[in-house]
Amino acid sequence: MKKSKLASYSLTFALASSILSNTAHAQVMNTNGVKSQQEQTSLLNQQNQLIAKVERTQEGKLNFSWDGSNKKNKVSIFWSTSPDKIGKLLVKVNSGTSITVDDPSPKARPYFHIIGENGSSTIVAERKVFLQGTFNFRDLGGYETVDGRTVQWGKLYRSDALVGLTKNDISYLQNSGLRTILDYRSADELAKSPDPVIKGVANINDPVIKSGSTTLDIFNLDMVGLDKTFKQMQREMVEDPDVEAYRTLFQLLLKSKNDAVLQHCTAGKDRTGVGSALVLLSLGVPENTVLDDYMLSNNPVYIQKQLDAMAPLLKTDEQRQVVTAIMGVKKEWLQASLNQIKEHYGSYDNYFKKVIGLTAKDREKLKEMYLN
Repeated sequence: MKKSKLASYSLTFALASSILSNTAHAQVMNTNGVKSQQEQTSLLNQQNQLIAKVERTQEGKLNFSWDGSNKKNKVSIFWSTSPDKIGKLLVKVNSGTSITVDDPSPKARPYFHIIGENGSSTIVAERKVFLQGTFNFRDLGGYETVDGRTVQWGKLYRSDALVGLTKNDISYLQNSGLRTILDYRSADELAKSPDPVIKGVANINDPVIKSGSTTLDIFNLDMVGLDKTFKQMQREMVEDPDVEAYRTLFQLLLKSKNDAVLQHCTAGKDRTGVGSALVLLSLGVPENTVLDDYMLSNNPVYIQKQLDAMAPLLKTDEQRQVVTAIMGVKKEWLQASLNQIKEHYGSYDNYFKKVIGLTAKDREKLKEMYLN
């Protein structure tokens, strides 16, 4: 099961991805539904915090909106390229609950402190990082933990393959504090689509899929078989030998010197989805929130582009359904990973201790490093 299922999936996605060029990927990213951006922004609701979000418009401007709980809805919005600093005043708003402004930092990732007249405040940033050469690059910041803290923005990133990054993309990431990349792809995937060399950024490869290359006949696979395959794959990812890559992830996080760490695979959704889930769970983010983040990898525009490119090969509705599913994610797929952990280890805490190898001191250090 291990060798055929996991390796097969890798080649299946590589087949579909190779049909589109990097330019097509960039076009998908640029047209990626700003309509669904509300799902990809921060929304914090803690005591003495504004409920606020920021999302990008079709024109590339930034739209801020917030609740009306502070007196007269007066807010001041500050921006900085560091989430740890309030930075410069961007705009003062004397009435209303929203405003649209130009991006103050097109060459580096901006973070925004929104402060109400009554002293309430929050930090927001865009969930999706808009790069020309990726379609699924996201920030794991802004999520609330069970004890009322929030994951820091700008420290934990997840993405699809980086082969299409432009010079401007690379400069943007360097300016945004990225210093470590963990690539989960196989040797075959790396050979076909190598990451670009980014000066000042360490790139570590530790494949989740430890087996050799086999094939999965997606043209003769039905939805029942696909679901069974993906659920089994997700369960195997959180066990040896595949989990070794996630042990590497946590060691990199513990050794990071307040810099950003990026994990990625080919699509940034399955192998990276499990890695991202483990990170968020280790920090105390609730399971429902973790599943919601996982589902943000569903990109209707990207999926349709892939379907259009593969149209000559897809002869039946069943084939189209299978390919559509492979290009996205289903909540029950990640749930299979989470159930595997809970059923075999009793709790996430036991899993992180017994399988990932994190001590209580390690867990506390991670929270000190990555939570506000």
